[in-house]
Amino acid sequence: MSAKKKQHSWRKVFVVMFVLYMGVLIYLYFGEMPSFLKLPRTILDIPSDKVGHFLMFLPYPFLAHGSSFTGKRKWRDLLFVHLSGILIAFVFELLQSTLAVHRTTDPWDLVANVASLTLATLILSVIDLFKK
Repeated sequence: MSAKKKQHSWRKVFVVMFVLYMGVLIYLYFGEMPSFLKLPRTILDIPSDKVGHFLMFLPYPFLAHGSSFTGKRKWRDLLFVHLSGILIAFVFELLQSTLAVHRTTDPWDLVANVASLTLATLILSVIDLFKK
C-alpha cells in the first residue's frame, strides 16, 4: 500500500473518531450528567468539574488535526486547530446556560478548556518538530 493511501486510510479513522468525539462532547456539555459520571468534589484539590472540562477538550487538537490536515502547512494548521477549539469551547460555554437548564456558564470552565487545548497543541507541535 502506498504512503498516500495509508495516510488517506488513517484520515478516515480520524474523521470517524472526531465525529464520535464531538457527539460525546456535545452530550457532556448540554445533556444531563449520568449518575455513573458523578465525580468527587475535588481531585488533587482542584474542583472536579474543572478537571472534567480539561479532560473533555484534551483530545480535540489530536483528532481535529488528524482528520483535517495533510501536514504541508504544519504551523498554520496547528494554529487553526487551536483557535477553532477555543471558539468551540467559548460558544459551548456561552450556550450551556441557555440550552441546558441544569447547567450554568462559568468562566473558569473556559480557562480549563483553553488550558487543555493549549497543552495538546503544544504536544502536537513538539511531535511535528521530531517527525522525520
